[in-house]
Amino acid sequence: MGIDSALKVLATCEGLLVTGVEDVYPDLYGKISDTSRCGSFDRYRDSRELELIKDALKTNKPIFGVCRGLQILNVAIGGTLIVDIPSDFDTAVIHRQKDWQNCYHKVSLEPGSLIFSITKATDGVVNSNHHQGIEQLGTGLRISSYSSDCLPESIEWEDPKDKGFLMAVQWHPERMERDHPLAMNLAIEFIQHTREYQMTIK
Repeated sequence: MGIDSALKVLATCEGLLVTGVEDVYPDLYGKISDTSRCGSFDRYRDSRELELIKDALKTNKPIFGVCRGLQILNVAIGGTLIVDIPSDFDTAVIHRQKDWQNCYHKVSLEPGSLIFSITKATDGVVNSNHHQGIEQLGTGLRISSYSSDCLPESIEWEDPKDKGFLMAVQWHPERMERDHPLAMNLAIEFIQHTREYQMTIK
C-alpha cells in the first residue's frame, strides 16, 4: 500500500498498531555505516510507518508498538537504536535465538509507570526475541520496564498530558498466555483508548 493510501486508511481508524519483523534502516538514526550489521530491512515500510506514526501523533490517536514497533516509534520521536545487542552491549541475557517461540527472559516494571498501573505486576517473564534495542531515548518518552541487563523493554510518555495514548513493548504479548499480566491486559488497555478516541471524533 502506498503512503498516501495508508494515511487515508489510518484516517478511518481509531488507533495505530505498529508490529515487528525487519530491522529499522540505520540511516534513519544516524548509523548508516552499520548497515552491514543489520538483518533484513524494508526502507519503504520504514517510510510508510514513520508517516503513519507522525500522523497518529499529530491527531493524538492511540498507538501501540510491538518489538520493531517499539524501535521505530523510538526513532520516529528522535531516539536511536543499538544496532546489534550481542556485539554492542555484551549481555548475558539471551535476547534472540533461532527458536523464537521459546525465547523468554524476565522484565522488571518501573513503579509509577502506566504499564505498572495497568498490569499490577512488578515483574514477569516475557517472550522477547530481538537483536536491536533502544540506545538513546526519544524526546518526551520514559522507559517503563527493563530486562535484568538494564536494556529497555517498554516505553510510554513521560508526561501524557494533552497527548494520545502511547505504549510500546519489546516483547510479544501475542505469543504469550492470554491471562499473563503482561499480555492481554495491554491489548485491553489499547482497545479501551481506541474506543475513547472514537467518542472524541463523533
